[in-house]
Amino acid sequence: MKITIDGHVTSVPEGATIHDAALAAGVVIPTLCHLRGAEACTSCFVCVVKVAGREALAPACATPAADGMVVESGSVAVRDARRTALELLLSDHAGDCVAPCQTACPAAMDIPRMLRLVAADRWAEAAKVVRERIAIPATLGRVCPAPCEQACRRKKLDEPVTICALKAAVADADAATPRSTGLGRVVVVGAGPAGLSAAWFLRRRGHGVVVLEAAEAAGGGLRMVEASQHPVDVLAADVAVIQAAGVAFHFGQAVRTAEGLAVVAAEFDAVLLATGPAATDAWGLEMTPRGVKVDACHRTSMARVFAAGAAVGLGGRLAVRAGADALAAVEAIDATLAGREYAPPPRPWTCRLHAPRETELRELARVARGEGVFNRSTGVSPMQTLPEEQTSTSQQNASETVTPCVGHGRDARATHGRDARATAASRCLHCDCRKAGDAVDPSEWPCALRRWAAEYGAVAKSGGAAGGGPRREVAVDDTHELVIYDSGKCISCGLCVRIAKLRGEEFGMAFIGRGFSVRVGVPFGRPLRDGLTKCAADIAAACPTGAICLKREPGLDDR
Repeated sequence: MKITIDGHVTSVPEGATIHDAALAAGVVIPTLCHLRGAEACTSCFVCVVKVAGREALAPACATPAADGMVVESGSVAVRDARRTALELLLSDHAGDCVAPCQTACPAAMDIPRMLRLVAADRWAEAAKVVRERIAIPATLGRVCPAPCEQACRRKKLDEPVTICALKAAVADADAATPRSTGLGRVVVVGAGPAGLSAAWFLRRRGHGVVVLEAAEAAGGGLRMVEASQHPVDVLAADVAVIQAAGVAFHFGQAVRTAEGLAVVAAEFDAVLLATGPAATDAWGLEMTPRGVKVDACHRTSMARVFAAGAAVGLGGRLAVRAGADALAAVEAIDATLAGREYAPPPRPWTCRLHAPRETELRELARVARGEGVFNRSTGVSPMQTLPEEQTSTSQQNASETVTPCVGHGRDARATHGRDARATAASRCLHCDCRKAGDAVDPSEWPCALRRWAAEYGAVAKSGGAAGGGPRREVAVDDTHELVIYDSGKCISCGLCVRIAKLRGEEFGMAFIGRGFSVRVGVPFGRPLRDGLTKCAADIAAACPTGAICLKREPGLDDR
């Protein structure tokens, strides 16, 4: 049979579906519930297409192809229908793609992963996570006003996780050495938060880096912090790590004139201006009321000269924001020196759990404490929720293990010893989704719901499920030895039901209830370990949302 899809003519055998034909033609049709080799479920309705001569849209995964059929997959009407289907699914999806703490962090550091690594006593790996986004973590861990902790959901139960103190402790224990390949030579003018950050990130990408600083020491405004709030040796230690990576510092060397800037620019492949705004007026560059004018790629009006941080009026008292701006400028410089086109990455699409209830937070706290973890020796997997009084007492004891550190001048030693720090890190509620993915390109995200929501511009609306009913409850079943079932993220696609049936599970998974309130679970009230005895890992891999995911993240121990 010959079928035409979006102008592509392809041949398919008898029994093929429109989805099969699209694959053969190289046309991508989104699916969330499709399972090759199994009967179509059509629960998501994200794969709809328009068939010529038919009034209603048809699900591509369940509609047989016919000889001479003409199909539209990319029309405005089809895309609108797919977006509507995605938004209906998102309206009943209770979960975050990115944890609130990471969203609030100006540097977008992967805070949950750092905390999991600290809790697992894997400090060197935790340091790598931190230094991917933050160049002077020992310093910022002590002076940052901690927007991440203000966003921490644990704060609504007792105290926020001491993120900044743990970040500083990780940095204190680290001796990082980035790779060096000598790709280009870059001069950074200014050794404040932005300049130090830029120097570090440029070295991580293999460039030779020289820093010119008018003062006799690095740090810029960070050196003005009172010693009682910020020990002088901490900043020196952060700078020493950057120096040990191969960055050359030249102190007492200011670039004060346009002629001086031109001389510096002639000696290097690129220049990054990261000084305070007072030094920018004499450079002869195009300016704004706040500082040097730059485009979206941090380029100034002078060729091969970039600017970031205080030089463009960004950062102020929030040094971590200046560092994040420097990282963005480094990405542009790195692309320029490599001869690549560069465009700032778009803000990634994300779903957020709006206004979690206290009962839901207590459920997450229970999981964080590991009270339902499968016991290998006894085979017991407790699932009961602690009474509120007992939960509150347990949480109070956990919070008393560490000293909350919010605001300026926190001491990284507020959690004494690795055991106490692991306890502090394990208080994290793990709001992030294991399957969200952190790639720039949405097509590489493991979560299919997030990928297609980004592709079709779906809006994750708050305020309850479609039809006016309450959204799903956040409920985490961690009683299985291999996987966690976060039923709030489930979209009832039926993949787990069909995979378990194909694999011959005795109980498997089933749809429970009817209509919009339908839920997926093990039938007859059986525990999760009874339902998934053979195919738990396969289901975790196939789940389109991360509702069922492996307990052991690659490279990490249990949650």
